[in-house]
Amino acid sequence: MRRLDNKAVIRRLFDDVLNAGNLKLVDGLIATSYVEHNPAPGQTAGAAGVRLRVHFYGLENGQIGEHWHNIDELGLLRQLGVAL
Repeated sequence: MRRLDNKAVIRRLFDDVLNAGNLKLVDGLIATSYVEHNPAPGQTAGAAGVRLRVHFYGLENGQIGEHWHNIDELGLLRQLGVAL
């Protein structure tokens, strides 16, 4: 798949799904083999889980096939005043 096509998939996810709230598009954007690398507690697999949260994505054949997110856990602990 062309790089511009990949960008269009991610733009559609952000513009049409996240910003416009059109969750019906999730099933067409998320691959059936989608892998959630950092699931939230209780997050279901596949497109259903994507409806709950969105961060970094890997593409496969014009669909989103993977997800990662990055959390500054050390910074969070410092803000909470945890002794390290």
